[in-house]
Amino acid sequence: MATKPAIREGTERDPPSFGLAPSYFAGNRRALRVLFLLPLLVATLVMAGATNYLEYRQGEAHRQYEVRNAFHGLLRFYREQLAGKAQMLGAVAEILRQDEGLREGLARRDREGLLPRAAPMFERLKLKYAITHLYFMAPDRSVIARSHIPDRYGDVISRQTLQQADATGRESWGVELGPLGTLVLRFVLPVELGERRIGFIETGMEIDAILQSLTGLADDRVFLFLSKQRLNRPDWEQGMAMLGRVPQWERFPDYVLSAFGDPDLPPEVERFFLSQQQTGGSPALERTESEGSRHAVFMPLNDAAGEVVGTLVAVLDRSDYERYSHRLFVGMILAILIVAVILVGLFLALLGRIGRQLEQHEVLRNLAIRDGLTELLNRRAFVSLLESELADARRSGRALSLLMVDVDHFKDINDMHGHPTGDRVLKSLCERVLQQVRTADWVCRYGGEEISVILPDTDAATAFHIGERIRQAIGAHPFAIEPGVRFPLTVSIGVAAAGHATHEPARLVEAADAALYRAKQSERNRVCVAA
Repeated sequence: MATKPAIREGTERDPPSFGLAPSYFAGNRRALRVLFLLPLLVATLVMAGATNYLEYRQGEAHRQYEVRNAFHGLLRFYREQLAGKAQMLGAVAEILRQDEGLREGLARRDREGLLPRAAPMFERLKLKYAITHLYFMAPDRSVIARSHIPDRYGDVISRQTLQQADATGRESWGVELGPLGTLVLRFVLPVELGERRIGFIETGMEIDAILQSLTGLADDRVFLFLSKQRLNRPDWEQGMAMLGRVPQWERFPDYVLSAFGDPDLPPEVERFFLSQQQTGGSPALERTESEGSRHAVFMPLNDAAGEVVGTLVAVLDRSDYERYSHRLFVGMILAILIVAVILVGLFLALLGRIGRQLEQHEVLRNLAIRDGLTELLNRRAFVSLLESELADARRSGRALSLLMVDVDHFKDINDMHGHPTGDRVLKSLCERVLQQVRTADWVCRYGGEEISVILPDTDAATAFHIGERIRQAIGAHPFAIEPGVRFPLTVSIGVAAAGHATHEPARLVEAADAALYRAKQSERNRVCVAA
């Protein structure tokens, strides 16, 4: 026997809203004020806090976006400048290759003939285009002549640009790190005489001018750090001394500050390089460090072989944006407070009107789902409840039963004593039914003097006992018709349990009605269970 445990009898639980939500706050204006104003105040505080947080996050995101854009802008500008300068070096090398005197001297490896002919050209190129290197090299990559260092020749060069030009037979260019710690953009052009290669012409320029142009783009200062793995310490220190700078090899673990730029570093840049331990490549790749409104952007520098030889650092000052963000934040907080004050005033003005509307809503809700005479749930509510309880019973596999209760010979009361008396008796009868059911059960006025009772989690046997209890409670005591006059009443009850054949609401109602009809056709005042 499946029954609800610990269910208190004699009362009815609140039904669902059936599309009309119950108005708990109808007639309770103070609770209504708490309902509206407390969330409003909490929402104001939450909005102020959320605004603060979102403004901070947005500011951080915008700063990161700006820094990211600055990084990519610097990288793009640097690469465009390199490509443009390489094109210029290539044009110069091509002009030199077309000079018959230089071609003949290169073919004969005539150093004494090449230097005088190339010297005036090199001086003009140096003055006009800032070209700092001019080589003439034999097919075996040995130097025939250096126009920029005439006294040095005969050594074999194994730089990547020259090796690539030698292997492909085509021009090659790229940035390469010199032994003195200078970054040079080199362009190598093979020279042929007929089908025979007679050597190479190489033009080059230090990229300090390109790096200097980045300073204006970054709106602040630019610093160049070189990897110690790519340098020979004595040669680098010699080069720094030649440029009038004090070499500081031990200042950072894995990098040295080049001769380019200001040696006075911002603290965030110095702190970053002091913490680095290079394990190959560049740990500063696309990295940013911030201190206040100043942001350091770290850009890797690659040589012609694609190896990272150093890191370019641009320091960006965003103090103007920080001040603008602060003013914007203060303005947003003030706007939120002003709007909150206005809303509180509006809510206070509308609370009375809302309270009255809620009271009207409660009246309409009761009219929609309750019978006006007995105050039981009406047939509309019964249909909705039965569908819901049946669906829940199917999902959970629990039992469900339905009682159809009809008053025997109720028409005699109306005929003998009038309909007002019949209404009073029917209301009293419904109260007795409510006293005999459980809190979990639903009691509805199905129509006329017919009452339906939905019994969740109840099998047919238990439903029969509940029906018997209702029948006995009604038949045990006559109903008061008028002072001193009592009229006995009995009821007939049909019981149906949900099953395979009654899994639809209409089928279950039909089964209960059929059982009720059998009770009426036999002796009345009895409970019959549907087959």
